[in-house]
Amino acid sequence: TGGLGIAAIGFTMGVVRGSAQTATRMARRHLMMTLEVTSKDPAYPWMLGWLANHRVQHLTVSTKIVRGDVDGRERTEFQFSPGPGRHVVWVQGRPIMITRERSTEARDLQKGEPWETVILTTFGRDLSIFNQVLLEAQGKAMQTKMESTVVYTNWGTEWRPFGHPRRKRDLSTVILDEGLAEDILTDVSEWKQSASWYHDRGIPYRRGYLLHGPPGSGKSSFITSLAGYFDLNICVMSLNDAGLSDDRLAQALSVAPQQSIILIEDIDAAFNERSA
Repeated sequence: TGGLGIAAIGFTMGVVRGSAQTATRMARRHLMMTLEVTSKDPAYPWMLGWLANHRVQHLTVSTKIVRGDVDGRERTEFQFSPGPGRHVVWVQGRPIMITRERSTEARDLQKGEPWETVILTTFGRDLSIFNQVLLEAQGKAMQTKMESTVVYTNWGTEWRPFGHPRRKRDLSTVILDEGLAEDILTDVSEWKQSASWYHDRGIPYRRGYLLHGPPGSGKSSFITSLAGYFDLNICVMSLNDAGLSDDRLAQALSVAPQQSIILIEDIDAAFNERSA
């Protein structure tokens, strides 16, 4: 009888455990909703930044060596973000369980980093809570981005950030011929306000300028200042690149990040006769 009793208890516990697992699956399916954000999605770094502003106990650190804009000295910055695992944050009185998963096998072939996902889970069926979280995360990321200028370089078929974002440079620090900077600022401002005119007539919405002069005359410095003034990124590519072809150039221009100045260096390399 003792053996039968133990068997009955074991059977009962098995039934209870199975019922609990079934109930959990049913609850997740009918009472809860989830949102998955992969490390390939542009919103992924936004989410990590958003989570870093909430109090969580398990953290991971990203160490950056930053060179000062004024004295050129290097300093160390530590950026904390929630580590892999589960975290709970509250948004408008609602709990959201956030799971950060890091694959030990799959890796991003382009960056060489482990494949990661962030999964948000909460009660209800109203997707507006997820939309609110994403918009809040994006808003904070854009605020940080507006304080600096991101420089991209072309890698094969894509553009990648080159180094850390640069602090915006004021236009007053660049010395050009009298009236030149003001003329370009006025022209760019008018162009930015005429997007509908271009679209209505089927004309590509872009504007080009040819800056020329000896090294050190302020061309690159002015472009950096211009990008900061209009809150634009900078995409740098050189026509002197040995692997650059017509097809690759066309592809690069077609997939360049939005709101960017495309800086094409060594433009004279496009001509057969080139002078120093």
